[in-house]
Amino acid sequence: MEIIQNRYGQERVIEKISMNRLRVMGDSLIYKHSLDKDGNLKMFDFEGGPFLGVGSKIKFCNSDWVIKGITIETTERENFYSVLLDVELQY
Repeated sequence: MEIIQNRYGQERVIEKISMNRLRVMGDSLIYKHSLDKDGNLKMFDFEGGPFLGVGSKIKFCNSDWVIKGITIETTERENFYSVLLDVELQY
């Protein structure tokens, strides 16, 4: 697990769920997302970051991971968001 800060100093937690899956979560008053023509989530942007887009990279455990897919998780807490990232280690 790693804790990073967005550009406003808010914490985002990144944790490894499985070999090719990460979770990114944290408080956010707003977020942006977009879907492709087939309804697949292509990007998710927490307030103040990080921006997560299919095909882009995320740093975790001193390695670069390429995002292959994004899924928004349901949470019970207001203004708290969690996304699952299908990732592939970039060598």
